[in-house]
Amino acid sequence: MKHLRSFVLLLTCLALLVSCQPSGPEPADSGTADPGQSETPTQSGTESTDPPEGPEPAEDDPVTYALTGDTAGVRILGVRNLASTEQINLDWSCSGFELTVENKGGDVRFQVTTSDNQSAYFRIWLDGKTWEQSNGEIYYRVGGKGTIIMREVPAGRHTIRVMKVTGYTLARSAVLSVMLNGSILPEAAAEKELYIEFVGDSITCGWGTIGAHGGAYSDQDGTLAYSYLLAGALDADYSMTALSGQGLLWGDPGLTEGYLYASPMRDDQTTYDFARQADLVVINIGTNDFSKGVSEEEFRAAYSDFLQTVREKNGEDCRILCLYNAMNDTFSAAIEAVVAELGGIQNGIWSYQLPRAAGNQHPSAEEHAAYAEQLLPLVQQLLAYEGGSLELVESGDGDLDAFDFAAARRE
Repeated sequence: MKHLRSFVLLLTCLALLVSCQPSGPEPADSGTADPGQSETPTQSGTESTDPPEGPEPAEDDPVTYALTGDTAGVRILGVRNLASTEQINLDWSCSGFELTVENKGGDVRFQVTTSDNQSAYFRIWLDGKTWEQSNGEIYYRVGGKGTIIMREVPAGRHTIRVMKVTGYTLARSAVLSVMLNGSILPEAAAEKELYIEFVGDSITCGWGTIGAHGGAYSDQDGTLAYSYLLAGALDADYSMTALSGQGLLWGDPGLTEGYLYASPMRDDQTTYDFARQADLVVINIGTNDFSKGVSEEEFRAAYSDFLQTVREKNGEDCRILCLYNAMNDTFSAAIEAVVAELGGIQNGIWSYQLPRAAGNQHPSAEEHAAYAEQLLPLVQQLLAYEGGSLELVESGDGDLDAFDFAAARRE
């Protein structure tokens, strides 16, 4: 009887033990993120108390960083910029950005889009040197959506500059993100002491500086235009408010209206705030107004109004340099008359006749470099002017053969 009670007790304990086990196995964690989601590295430095949803990334896995105008460590190039919380808009010619990275080696990839599938050319500099692809090409062409890939960037700390060199009216673009095996350093370079705004048309943004000189998007590189070269020679920040094919009284929106907006062809509701006023505004317009039949009287009135708008937006201390004659001299007398009416050099305004480009066509890269060389001492004098007489350099044809064009490219 004692043995029977012991056996019953044993069976009871076994039954209780079985009832305490889970009813089925727990599902294993797949570690797979939701489709379409990308990791964004945190910047706070604090650790989450939530358990990880998947495996930790390997130490050498590339990381994708979203890029906006507010991304720590990013410096916008081209002061006039339409800010966005989703991307970096690169619309105007020579608009771009710089960032410094701590790279562990490998590719660096930038996700890029362009407006309406229009093609745009981009250039990249690494530590101040033009980045060449393995085939020696320096241009990246993107139409619609694309990826700019810098292959095998050496390990170490590097400053990368990305720039759209195609003109505004041909394509607007945006950079969405960068992927690299490393990190973006949070401290961006400081702005330059001097800021120059260049206002104009296809001449200002370098139409005809590369390619077949036939008038396609592939024929222009704004970094070879006199405007960019001059800003570089003066170590200045800049903006290229240039609308190819448009003028003061011609185009959509045209410069009279377009000058008031951060990016008029992308967003015609967001006016430009002129938060940073230019020390110098260089204006080179009139060619397209002439070609579309605008009369000298109409142009003269519009030009006078425009110079007064420039002065109002940039302040009394801003100097204004009015260029003409690069492709024709139809409005030369009107420009000179308006400058005189508005006070001339005593009011910080000056006009200057550029040498005529060969064949009355768009200036070549060599001619742009010669313009930059010729304008440099003039601009230095205008910026230093404090009243009295001004010994200006003489205009003329320039000595193109003697100019070191390779050095002017700042490579």
